[in-house]
Formats: sequence, C-alpha cells, structure tokens
Amino acid sequence: MGILEDLLTKSGQQLSDYAPFWPEVSKPKSLVPIKQSVSSLTSTSWNLSFLELKDYDLLADEIADLASHSLESNIFFEPQFLQAGIHRIEDKGVMLACLFEGNPGAQTLQFMMPLVARKAGIPRHRIMHSFTHHFAPLGTPLLHKNHASEAAEVLLRLLGDPLLEIPTTIAFDQQRLNGPTVEIFKKAAENLGLKHKTALTYQRAQLCAIDSSSIDPQTFIRQSIGKKRQKEYARLLRRLSDHGIVKFEIARTNDEVLDALEGFLTLEAGGWKGRRGTALYSLKQIAAFSRQAVSTLAKSKRSEIHTLKLNNKIIASLVCFKTKGEYFTWKIAFDEDYDTYSPGVQLMLNASTNWLSQKSFTNADSLASADHKMIDHLWRERIDLGTLLIDTGKSGQIGKVADALERYDNTKALAKSALSRLKRII
Repeated sequence: MGILEDLLTKSGQQLSDYAPFWPEVSKPKSLVPIKQSVSSLTSTSWNLSFLELKDYDLLADEIADLASHSLESNIFFEPQFLQAGIHRIEDKGVMLACLFEGNPGAQTLQFMMPLVARKAGIPRHRIMHSFTHHFAPLGTPLLHKNHASEAAEVLLRLLGDPLLEIPTTIAFDQQRLNGPTVEIFKKAAENLGLKHKTALTYQRAQLCAIDSSSIDPQTFIRQSIGKKRQKEYARLLRRLSDHGIVKFEIARTNDEVLDALEGFLTLEAGGWKGRRGTALYSLKQIAAFSRQAVSTLAKSKRSEIHTLKLNNKIIASLVCFKTKGEYFTWKIAFDEDYDTYSPGVQLMLNASTNWLSQKSFTNADSLASADHKMIDHLWRERIDLGTLLIDTGKSGQIGKVADALERYDNTKALAKSALSRLKRII
C-alpha cells in the first residue's frame, strides 16, 4: 500500500486533502436537457429532450446506432459531421431535438434532428427550423424505421407542449418530398388533426442505380447525356491526352483521402471561388471544419475523393460522402486553365460510371442547386425537395407562414438576379 493510500485509511481523511498529489477521478458528464416534455399516453414512456449541440458527444453512440437503422439516410446529421461543424459553422441557438422511448436507464433514441428557433419570411414569423446550411443541404431527420409512425405522432404531440415555450410552427427544411419520412410526418399530422403545408419546392439532380442485367453503365451514361454530347466529351478527353498522361484516381483509405483533400483545397483556392473568397481554404474555421469532416468520415470508409490528373497534376477534384449505398457529391473544383476540355464533366462521368458498377450503390444526390448548368445535363433523374411545415399548436397561421417564406425566397432571388446583371454592366 502506498503512503497516500495508507494515510487515507485514517478516519476523516479525503482525497482532496492531498491534492494536487492525488489524481482527481473525473466524473462522467450527464445529459442535462435545455427543455423537456414527457408523454406516457402510450404503452411505453416517451421523452422529448432539447439538448445543447455541444453535448452531441454524450449521444454519439446512440445517434450512430439510430443512423444505421433510420428510415432514410442523412450523413449530415451523423456524429462525425456534427462534431466537425460545432463552433465552426454558424450554429448559435441550435439544439438537438431527441425523442427517446422507454424508461430512464433503458431508453432508446427513436428520432434526432438539430433544430433552431428563428424569424423567417416576409413579414417575419418565428418558427422552429431544422438546421440545414450551405455545407449540409439536406434536412432529413434520423427516424428509427421500426417505430417510425408512432414516433412521428408522439414527436408532433410533444412539440406542441406549451410548457416547452417554442414556436408552434415546425419547418422541416430541405426534405425529400417523395421520401417515406415526409409521408409519415404528413400522415402523423393528419391523424392528430394538425395542419401541414409544403413550401419552397425545387428539384435537384440525382443518379439512381440501374439494372445491370439489362444495361451496362457506359451505355446508360451515353443514353443519359445523348450521343452527340458523349462523342464531344470523348473528343475533348482525347485532346486532353495530347498534353500528357491522363489518369482518373479514387482516394479511399484515410491517408489517401487526407492527401487528396489538400489537393482539392489548393485547387479550389486557385479558382474563381478563391478569388471571390468563398473557397473552403479562404476561411481558417471552414478549412478546419472541412478537414475534420472529410478525414473523420474517411476513417469509417464513408468519404472518398475522385481526381483527374494530367501528368500527375490535379486538374479536377470531387469530394464525396457515402452512407448505406448512397453517395453525396459534396464539393467539386477544376483547373480553369483546362476549362476547354471540361475537366469537371469528365470527372463526374467517370465517377458516375464507377458508382453504377457497384452492386451496393443505390443513388447519388448531387446536392446541387436547381437548374444546375453542369450536373442537370449529366444526371436526368430528379429529387423533389422542399420545406414541410406543420402547425403543432393549431394556430391557423400555417398558410401565412408558407406565403411569407415563399415571398422572402422570391425577393432574395430577384435581388441576386439584379446584382448579377449589375456586375455584368460594371
């Protein structure tokens, strides 16, 4: 027995009496909800807790397990991506809305979505938004597939609890409108007599799996872009090869991804985004966020980077995330000196062919804006997206809120168009 241990056998002695010589035993941090609502109307107990975003790490394992069993995938709400963005992305006021089923000590996470209360629209309305942003343009919540319908009803009932003192209008932003999650929440709202409405709808390109027994990837791509375009891109690739050795590479291991990411950051910073100051490398916090998100996901084989090289020089780079057979094309950059050879298109065509050849592939979400000038010509399938509004308090304001959001979006689009025309004149 050591000297200090021997001393502690004496009556009345405490560890703190010998600090700092005796190491302190750290106590595990526990979850303390900002807001909470509990229901026991069903055969089991339900607990809706609003937690601080920074406390995600205390739920990391539960969130990861929920993501693996969720009705729909959303890589942006998984622990690795959430962790990378904390305090680096504008996340002031963001809370994790977590719905647990079961009694304390034996609870199972059935729903998770970051939420934030904000004023939006013209005129302004205070509503609860799912937390989406420029680097995470998908708001599909993580909803356990085994209890989805019941969990959705319980969640909407608890969100309407006046003791929570939150806005009664909930905006599920950037949802896949034809997906099962939205359908379940619509049905849940109708079962509870709650009004719902869809706003801010648009489409973006996606690539879906093919039946390899009836068509091969090369033929599918050729049919998608058209024979004329396919011939033109093939001609440009041959012309590019006149300048040296052309190679397509895919970084998949952690070390490969880290190296390829630095190449991407440098390439993007050297282009128009760098000149405009919107490249990932332009801001220290955003660069750190990008490095952590991509590298952390790489460790679990959920990020990869495709590159097009000419004489070992990167002339196009594509950063992708993947989960459960679904790919997300997060960022793409190309060397403007080789613009005439369409390096970005060449890289996307090569990546598309590679994904279509994989048996586990289900689909790829472009994450692009509506009517994107490049990807819309390459991928013909579309995802319908929009905001699902649900009035949990039966205020009757949901129509006005939807109109206000649409009005703000239209005003912003007009301002952006006017600014673009002004820049061309100047």
